[in-house]
Amino acid sequence: MKKITVSSSISAGPKTLSAATEAHQPLAEKSAKYSRRGIPMLSLIPLRPSRNVPAHYYHKRNVRSTLCGITTYTIFWSGDAAPRGAVSATRRHFVSFDVRFFNIGYFVAALLLVFSFTRASFSQSKTEWGGYLQTRFSDDFHSNAGFSIRRAKLWIDGPVPDVTNFSFRMQGIFRYQTSGTFMLQDVYAEYKLPFGFVRGGQFVPDFALERQQGDAFIPLIERAAVVNSLIPSGDTYARDIGAEFVLEPKESGFHTSFGIYNGNGGNTKSNEDRQFLYTNRTTYDIRFTGNLSWTNGFSVAYRDKRDLSFPSILGSGKTFSGTDFRWGLESHLKSSKWEIQGEYIQADLESQRNYGYYVFGGYDFDRLNAVVLSTEKLQVVNTSYANAPWYIVGYSHFFNGQRFKVMVDGRAQNVSDHSNYGGTLQLQIFLN
Repeated sequence: MKKITVSSSISAGPKTLSAATEAHQPLAEKSAKYSRRGIPMLSLIPLRPSRNVPAHYYHKRNVRSTLCGITTYTIFWSGDAAPRGAVSATRRHFVSFDVRFFNIGYFVAALLLVFSFTRASFSQSKTEWGGYLQTRFSDDFHSNAGFSIRRAKLWIDGPVPDVTNFSFRMQGIFRYQTSGTFMLQDVYAEYKLPFGFVRGGQFVPDFALERQQGDAFIPLIERAAVVNSLIPSGDTYARDIGAEFVLEPKESGFHTSFGIYNGNGGNTKSNEDRQFLYTNRTTYDIRFTGNLSWTNGFSVAYRDKRDLSFPSILGSGKTFSGTDFRWGLESHLKSSKWEIQGEYIQADLESQRNYGYYVFGGYDFDRLNAVVLSTEKLQVVNTSYANAPWYIVGYSHFFNGQRFKVMVDGRAQNVSDHSNYGGTLQLQIFLN
């Protein structure tokens, strides 16, 4: 196997790219040539040009430095038709990096970029990539109206090569709350058992039904406020770092999970003490007919931590120390044409009681049109939050199922001295 190293050092020798460039042919010609042979030509270029490498092998410097501080690329070619001088071994193409990343978000961005260039090899390794975009226009009919990117997600997942029953997932998101910063969401490994699975890494703890339902598949534009605020990791982008065991025997209708997490939220370097967050969610699904089922269950979570921030519950600038116990009840009745779903969640922060609920009913007129009616309420100690219930009506039109749809959401809230209104139009597109 031929190893070709491209160094960012000014002293790079004239033979640095000889095997890959074949007498310094232009990159566009080489890319086309190797593409015809079935080889992805990776245009991975050092941060600083070498005086001995032709200028057409470099992209714009500002693009490279914006992504990450890359010092060295090492490219391993192999396959049925590798560049001249390379030894054919397998049909895989490897790329290794000696890099300095500014933060973990750029690390994920770089990995997703590399996998996008090597998509041809995904079909062989069964690794897949995916993503979707949710863009919207919102109006509160009072002071604010405008466009936004609600979600833009990318992920890669699949089985671990040459290892039985192991899989992985890595997912990032461009967050509108942080001016489009690309942030790590999920990164975990999973081992499948005959009666469930074990998962370890950073992911959404198994607590509350609606939080386990994907953003792209819920019938309303947003999850209920009680779910976003009162799940254990509600103020840390719903993620935490830990391990979880899930027991769900096939065709039994039974599901239970036991999780242990740092309890500090996602994207943290390590646990800040010796205390942990413990969770359990248990559900049972009763199937009346092939098209009608009723699932009921509960969730519990407990931790004893210091100096945690819960702005959704306590308000900005306040921290909490002590015992944090949360629990919830859930119910979901579903048929082929309609569904009714509801949850109650309560968070007891020492003596402070915070709670809320939501209920919605949805109906599918046909494969293209669906409506949903909902009410929700959140009661928290944060005095800046209006605790009155919201009343919501939503409509979805499916051009191509969940992969391409338009959603409309209208809501109203009657507070003691005024009323609040909101309306949102959202377009959802899957990338593959």
